[in-house]
Amino acid sequence: MTASRRALFVVALAVAFAGVACGGGGSSTSSSPPASPSPSPSQAPTPAPTPTGVTVFATSDNRIATATSDPKACDTVVQGGVIGAGWQSNEYGTVGTGTVFKFELPSQITGRTITKATLRLTVWGPPTEFPARPQLRLSAFAADWISGAITWNICTALACHATGEVLVPAPTGNGPLDFDVTTIVANWVSGTWNNYGLRLMVDQPAPGMMGRIATTWFYSLEYNNTTDERPKLIVEYQ
Repeated sequence: MTASRRALFVVALAVAFAGVACGGGGSSTSSSPPASPSPSPSQAPTPAPTPTGVTVFATSDNRIATATSDPKACDTVVQGGVIGAGWQSNEYGTVGTGTVFKFELPSQITGRTITKATLRLTVWGPPTEFPARPQLRLSAFAADWISGAITWNICTALACHATGEVLVPAPTGNGPLDFDVTTIVANWVSGTWNNYGLRLMVDQPAPGMMGRIATTWFYSLEYNNTTDERPKLIVEYQ
């Protein structure tokens, strides 16, 4: 092979190799684009916790009373027997009755969301004597008191929260009577209010109405047929 032919051959080889290196010549193989990442499935919303319930019985339930026939009654501690709320008037004078309760809430509901809370009392005797049925007024105390030393005068002098107050018509028969205390218990477990217990009263009627109303009586911690008749709080929380 002559020098000129050899030079042309070398040049041709160089061009051929350059074409391969640059992707030229023949059928080119295009590289596939990188696969797109699979879209992540949409995250399912976290299901709301299932409400859990707890029932606690009152640690104390104290009846308080006042009587026009006995000026000392409003400063006397009433012990034992049934509890109640209302007014009655007869030839011997006028008697007012109320009840105060304390409950110790379990530690597991502290700071939890209260979905429902119910105070359940069991009626021992509805006010059947007179036609008028005044509303029962349930409130949360804003100040503390001592069980076993509470009297009518002490109770009525203590402040109560207006928020969460519950009004329930006096019952017409025996059996359970419920009060919705969700707002009250929610404030207790959140720490917004101190748990000073509950007060159950009936507003004193006008003198002309006094003889036409009566007292509702309930089973108590000391007086009941079964333990389930005792005053209790039924609390549902998340």
